[in-house]
Amino acid sequence: MGLAGPTLTRPLSGVPLPARPEISGHAHPGAQITVRDKDDREACATTAARDGTWARTPAPALPPGANRLQAVATLNGVSAMSEQLDIAVTED
Repeated sequence: MGLAGPTLTRPLSGVPLPARPEISGHAHPGAQITVRDKDDREACATTAARDGTWARTPAPALPPGANRLQAVATLNGVSAMSEQLDIAVTED
């Protein structure tokens, strides 16, 4: 049986974002979550809580302009990816 893909619930697509927006979603409880940007750089990483929720703020800040986020959940050597989320980061 495969691992269900994680979801990205924040940030919202189409809304101008600060360089360090909260990134959050849902995944299988205990899964390691890694969020990557359009250039395959790690934006943030965390572990899903017992209820499947997860949230993290990117460090370092995301570069200004158009970008894309995608979450990858990994548990027991099995990985699953979320849908891609298009975002726009404003200049500070």
